[in-house]
Amino acid sequence: MPDNALNCNPITGAINLNPNCDALTKKGGIDKQIWIGAVSQLLSYTLNPDGSLATIVLKDGENLISARGKRYKNSTTMGNTQTENGALFQHGVTFIAFLDTQVEKETIEKLAGADDLFTFSKLNAGKFEAHGLVAKNGNLADGMKMTASGGSGTAAGDASSLTLTFAGEEDKLPVYAFLGSPTASDADNIAYLEALVTADAVEEPAAAAA
Repeated sequence: MPDNALNCNPITGAINLNPNCDALTKKGGIDKQIWIGAVSQLLSYTLNPDGSLATIVLKDGENLISARGKRYKNSTTMGNTQTENGALFQHGVTFIAFLDTQVEKETIEKLAGADDLFTFSKLNAGKFEAHGLVAKNGNLADGMKMTASGGSGTAAGDASSLTLTFAGEEDKLPVYAFLGSPTASDADNIAYLEALVTADAVEEPAAAAA
């Protein structure tokens, strides 16, 4: 390459990929709970020195949604493709939702109508990951879209559920999240996210049933 050739994608700052035993033997899958929001609800975010997510700030009156399912049913995906304008990274989360009220179905309809969703999930390997939220240079990502499929099955023993698939592309891989502190524990992350979930979102199904 000529000395004066333009290098738009230098690898300066990249590190050696020498995994330790924790990385080589870590568990797959994600936990039974995820947290969902829309990029349009966000005011800003901050990063820790290593580039992981440190804080998110929601606009006034906005809150996250918590979704609980079963362990060993949910997963994340990531990867990249090359385009004429550089690499794009896939963000994907698959969550199995078990519904029992009409209000929960209405929530699925609202999520299906959004095109800028983000999620937080706890990996079984022990870290939290944010999909569809962080883009390069401190920008907000475009978010993900959600599709759903499923039903009752045919036999009494079949799973009666909806598979929610969140998918999008960003200019950055999904980031780890250590919320409130670079050394935040799982309990710290959960407490941080739960504080952003509305009481209405948790209590509405019970109130509707009453």
